[in-house]
Amino acid sequence: MRDENYQRLMKSRKWRRLRAEYLGTHPLCEDCAEKDVTRLATEVHHVTPVGTETSYEGMRRLAYDPRNFRALCHECHEARHKEMESRSGAVIAARTSRKVEAFAKEWLGSGGGHPGGIF
Repeated sequence: MRDENYQRLMKSRKWRRLRAEYLGTHPLCEDCAEKDVTRLATEVHHVTPVGTETSYEGMRRLAYDPRNFRALCHECHEARHKEMESRSGAVIAARTSRKVEAFAKEWLGSGGGHPGGIF
């Protein structure tokens, strides 16, 4: 679930105005255009997710910075978010794996494996 600061930013007049202006100057999906496909953009994607910032000011900066915008069709926007979720899942899995490995090394000590051959 999105945090209330994020919700407030995305429901603001300023965001709606910036979004409309960006789509007005970038009417075609930028991802489709890279594949030589012409499709109307209907959504504005934040390249660096607004939720990656923890402070309201940081979120506000990302939310309203046109350099962080990308005009996308609905399909490309969905694909971008699925890709981001997949990558964040891989990052979490890698971090968890490193934590488990560090714990196992600490638990087993530096001199060898577990007698049961688990690690």
